[in-house]
Amino acid sequence: MGMKRIIVFVVLVLGVVFAALVALTYRNTEIPRSECVLAKGIVSDISTGGVNDIVFELESKQHVFYINRGVEHGFDVEALEKQLLAEEVTIYYADGWTPFAPFGSKAKHIREIRNGNWIVYSEF
Repeated sequence: MGMKRIIVFVVLVLGVVFAALVALTYRNTEIPRSECVLAKGIVSDISTGGVNDIVFELESKQHVFYINRGVEHGFDVEALEKQLLAEEVTIYYADGWTPFAPFGSKAKHIREIRNGNWIVYSEF
């Protein structure tokens, strides 16, 4: 009977830890604009990556920025290239810690991207 209780306890603890890690991961998508990091730069490349993500690279930036599942939101790389390649954009991104990238990540989740007054994409 004692061993059965230990196994149930371990399974419950692991379940709670897993749920907490998942919750911390999804927190990045709920960060308001006031808590986001701002990046400005010239778009040097636009591609697809991840799971239907649209990925932007900016000149002189170490990070890449992505619209999560951007293809599913109706974005097309060729159309975006015609509109934004070699243009200056402003990006607000979530820069929070996640358990799946504990030492940071080169890829940053775009919460909003603008070209001048045109809001290309926003989660706000």
